[in-house]
Amino acid sequence: MVAVKEELAARLAELRQKNPHAYPRDYAALLGTTEAELTPVFYPERAFELPDLEATFAALAKLPRVKLMARTAFAVFELFTRVDDGRQAGALVLKSDNCFVALNTAALGRVYFLAPAAEKEKAAFLVFDKNGAAALKIYIEPDGFDAALLKMPAARVTGADVVALLEGVRAGSVPMTVDTPRRLIEAAAAQKLPLGFELATDAIAVYMKHTPVKIADARGWFNILDENFNLHLKEEAILNIETGAAMRLIGEAGETIKLWSLT
Repeated sequence: MVAVKEELAARLAELRQKNPHAYPRDYAALLGTTEAELTPVFYPERAFELPDLEATFAALAKLPRVKLMARTAFAVFELFTRVDDGRQAGALVLKSDNCFVALNTAALGRVYFLAPAAEKEKAAFLVFDKNGAAALKIYIEPDGFDAALLKMPAARVTGADVVALLEGVRAGSVPMTVDTPRRLIEAAAAQKLPLGFELATDAIAVYMKHTPVKIADARGWFNILDENFNLHLKEEAILNIETGAAMRLIGEAGETIKLWSLT
């Protein structure tokens, strides 16, 4: 195992010399491995595997604020909020007035604590699904980490239909009257109306509610850049858009997010 990690580290070093600005997921694809397997190699002496996600969620609920981040290849949404934790229908849950996150522990893979590289950087929890893809990232202040979490025994694993749980947390919605996410977001900002942002897989369901204020284009991304919420959307990477009760954005790999126009 040590020899495999050393070989992976050497190959990674070669790639980083050629392209120092790629994301870990990009390096992982080039190396024929997963982002979860690459994480302790990419962040040597900074990534520590966590055995009990339930205990981690309980610790997060004690903090004044966390940053929740969910992503696909074409979209990233982030919310800064205080959260409560618990279990619901077998799922691990983090929730606030503006968000609901449910994890199916039976479909999850590794979970890491990532120590900050510098004094002013945030620490992070990296949650991966069984395929080794990033499911959720949670950022906290460096002094908010409880080192006892590293010594917890492995938690029990339970299955849960996390997608079904979203039916009970969405606010009322209205049918789509526009045909692109840009037009939807611009209209919501102009009319000061809330939107719902949803990502759901077998492993994780994330729902965030926000009324956009500051929207801007930057570096090929269409963005919401507000104090407590960010959205980064690469429109050219959206393969298909379906409208109805929600607007479904589908990427080349079949990744899907939904946008809801709320009442």
